[in-house]
Amino acid sequence: MARESSGGRAVYLGASNGDDPAAFEIFDQAVAAAGYADRSAMRSGDGAEGFAGADLILLAGGDPLLGWRAFEANGWVDALRSRWQRGSLLVGVSAGAVQLGLGVRPDADRAVSMLALAPYWIGAHEEAAGWAEVIATQRADPRCRPALALPFGAAARVSANGQFEVLSKKVAEVRWFSDGPTFRWKRPVEGQRELVIRDDKKSFEEIDHG
Repeated sequence: MARESSGGRAVYLGASNGDDPAAFEIFDQAVAAAGYADRSAMRSGDGAEGFAGADLILLAGGDPLLGWRAFEANGWVDALRSRWQRGSLLVGVSAGAVQLGLGVRPDADRAVSMLALAPYWIGAHEEAAGWAEVIATQRADPRCRPALALPFGAAARVSANGQFEVLSKKVAEVRWFSDGPTFRWKRPVEGQRELVIRDDKKSFEEIDHG
């Protein structure tokens, strides 16, 4: 994260966790250490003007549908897409990662489309359940768009052309074929610096692969 900042402005969206102040404190400490001088939280009822000038916007974890209702009610959807087009760095944690992707499927007959800045269905922290939810979501997509499986502690960066790069641990591209789901796991490439989120979730380390 330090390489992305130069005393810029960082904005935290906690709508998905009910605007939990403790979660914002974790964000605030981490981005302060990364060099962001201007740090603020936008609450669920705030207007989209709070995004003005943001260099980094973090979409917090929690319930993706709860957060998405706030995004739509407050005009955040278009504002987030506009900031992304202008070069802001958007980071999603758990539910936030889901919101950056194609969306969710709350039940078998309904899909809720989200930001789609990453052209994938995102499954976060589903390893204990065998990735059943993201597999079912990808399989039900009539356009057969792929999914990404992100285990706990994993991180990936998705470029404007839809390619993804693994930043920590491992991430899988998931597709359904006639004989079942296929997981193509990727890890940080040799020579790349890996972002490591420490157990206390308040600090970051980087290690070399090379």
